[in-house]
Amino acid sequence: MGPRPALVWPAVALAGIILILVKWHSIAAGPTGHEAITVLRVVERELADAQWRQPTLTSAEIFRHANAALDEAWTDLGEKRYEEADRHRPSGERNLAERPR
Repeated sequence: MGPRPALVWPAVALAGIILILVKWHSIAAGPTGHEAITVLRVVERELADAQWRQPTLTSAEIFRHANAALDEAWTDLGEKRYEEADRHRPSGERNLAERPR
């Protein structure tokens, strides 16, 4: 005798609702810094591979623009992470000030 459908369906529905809420929150929060780093590393690898496969002068300008865009993305990511760290800094300083000596 297997599990009763009256008990299984509510559990499946609850699991589905939880998964939908987690996914919704994940999409609303946007990508994390780790996900952005992963994407940029994949792009770097793909760009290096493309440059290796097509080392022609006609492709050089395209690759130069792609490398500049990639450098800008790394810079933007670094600035964003610095801003996030700076935003959390006051609470950390407050915790250090309250620490017993």
